[in-house]
Amino acid sequence: MAKQKRTSKNERQLSLANAHGCIYQLNLPDELMKRVATKCPILHSGGKSGDHRGLRYIVLNDSSLLTSKHILGDLKKEIQKQLSQMEKGGIYVPTMMSNIEWVLAAPNTRNTQCGQKHRDTPYKVPGYLTVLIFFGQRKQRGYGSALIWQNSSDFMPDDLYIPNDNKNYHNHTRKLKKLDGGMGLIVKVKEYNCVIFDSRLIHQSLPHSQPPGAHRVSLTFYLTLQNLSRPPRTDSEGYRFGSLTWCELVCDGRWRLEIVILGR
Repeated sequence: MAKQKRTSKNERQLSLANAHGCIYQLNLPDELMKRVATKCPILHSGGKSGDHRGLRYIVLNDSSLLTSKHILGDLKKEIQKQLSQMEKGGIYVPTMMSNIEWVLAAPNTRNTQCGQKHRDTPYKVPGYLTVLIFFGQRKQRGYGSALIWQNSSDFMPDDLYIPNDNKNYHNHTRKLKKLDGGMGLIVKVKEYNCVIFDSRLIHQSLPHSQPPGAHRVSLTFYLTLQNLSRPPRTDSEGYRFGSLTWCELVCDGRWRLEIVILGR
């Protein structure tokens, strides 16, 4: 029994060390991706490019209407399995899943703007992981991606947590230039459908400029290592948009709309 406890402690310490500044790009099975996207929200644009001009829209996953707890549990198990099977630098201890949200980018051929540079957690310790899963026509031109600044987990550690830092954001422009050069990693969405990274890493979304009908839909959530505090609620907590429909991802990568409308 004592040996088992020591092994567990060693695994936790190794996992925390590996979580520091980590970026994992994974491929989740197609069948699981289809199950997750069976009832996911998209923006109803009426077929016109640019009807929704915001960079992105955030919708909480209501498991009674959207992706169920059972499917999310299977998703977490698959991710946990892949993380534990890394040849080096893996995560070997259980994690807690929370803050499950859909991030939507409407079709907009005029969109050339990136999202704000930000980090997802105010905490300064490793062990908080952000998961981004990409749906839609991610292999087609204009889908966009995410840019993550490697080695930025300790850069300006008190700043750029979006819910608390919007007022001061523009004061950081000069400091952020220090992150330019070879430190930025663009997620390879044509090769991978999932990226998991240290939530302290500074990142931003890249423009989605596909034509009408080609939505970019991402599912995002936290994975938190054992014995750490639960991540804070985000600024989108408790809110969902009225102009949303369910959709189903069919085999050819296109979206089939359902007629169920989500109210406010």
